[in-house]
Amino acid sequence: MIAGPLATRVFANFGAEVIRIESG
Repeated sequence: MIAGPLATRVFANFGAEVIRIESG
């Protein structure tokens, strides 16, 4: 499923934020 660079960037940013929140 390739939606494009924008979607990939948003997904990566969201994932990084989730990891940061879980890390404390």
